[in-house]
Amino acid sequence: MENIHKNILHLEPSRGLLDDPNGLVQFNGKYYVFHQWNRFGLDHSYKEWGLFTSSDLLHWHHEGSAILPDSMLDKDGIYSDSATVANDQLHVFFTGNSKQNGQRKSHQRQAVSN
Repeated sequence: MENIHKNILHLEPSRGLLDDPNGLVQFNGKYYVFHQWNRFGLDHSYKEWGLFTSSDLLHWHHEGSAILPDSMLDKDGIYSDSATVANDQLHVFFTGNSKQNGQRKSHQRQAVSN
């Protein structure tokens, strides 16, 4: 059954909380929009990056998870930053968050893709 309430003019994942779209970039003939995403709920208890892609800036496909909080430097969430293309590679910059003894630390991180 089609969801009659689904947005057609705004980016919307199939589930969870979309927050803070960022990293709009064109790479290898596609447009990319990254976003903070809690795929498990509708609150801010978990943050990873999700990804939408488009070939025409009109029709978008949600690709799902793009960057996961999977290291000690980002175990408590992956927050916003940006993306750029250099030397035929996609460079994604993001803020990794970790908490230790109740203190939050932010770490600038980078992911590179061909």
